[in-house]
Amino acid sequence: MVELLPLLLRVSSNHPISSGDKLEAVIALFFFMPIPIILAVIGFFKWKKYRKVADIPTSTVRGMAAGLVELNGKVKSIELLTSPLTKTKCVYYKKQHQVYSHGKHPGWKNASWEIEQVNFYLDDGTSKVEVNPELADISLQINETRTKGDQRDLEYILAPGSIVYAIGTAVIRPNVKSAEKSDDFIVTKGQNDSFYYISDKKEAQVKASLKSDAKTYLFTAGILFATIIGYAIYVTVA
Repeated sequence: MVELLPLLLRVSSNHPISSGDKLEAVIALFFFMPIPIILAVIGFFKWKKYRKVADIPTSTVRGMAAGLVELNGKVKSIELLTSPLTKTKCVYYKKQHQVYSHGKHPGWKNASWEIEQVNFYLDDGTSKVEVNPELADISLQINETRTKGDQRDLEYILAPGSIVYAIGTAVIRPNVKSAEKSDDFIVTKGQNDSFYYISDKKEAQVKASLKSDAKTYLFTAGILFATIIGYAIYVTVA
């Protein structure tokens, strides 16, 4: 396969190139096309998440109904775990082990992680509802970082008393015929709407983060797509 950079340099300097080289260059350029497509798909789904967060009104626990709900409140424990790094009592923890790479692309690389979680209550002052965090997309701020040489451990926890934002599906508990109070519900990942997100950030921060991520992915995808098409046309007509 012809090298793209030398070819483009020859084109830009008006060096003659064969039609075979042009064809190979165009084919080589289009091998990169999946990259902007993947970025665009990621950006699209992040935008859908942003729109969900932006469009769904926040409900009180006491006033919520079955279906997709958006809630804000404090964590109250049903049972407790102990985080591995700081030995903090919590309802969720993630320990992430990273190793520093000195190779071509230096930086911290994820090596392994450990996650444990239990059900907890979300209490917004009007009432409380049980939350099953399994299968949720959980976004938490780093609680602890411990570094030793080229290795480090990061800890993320959700502890009792933490302010939590959640958007998930309120389903009626088994054997409950008619849900009349929050104790009849449990918040989990829905079957018809799989969007399930839990964070210790405020709703405004969640919206801003999702919107920014979506725009970054979509913008990058657009730039790469335009660059590939532009180079392909440039090589073809040179």
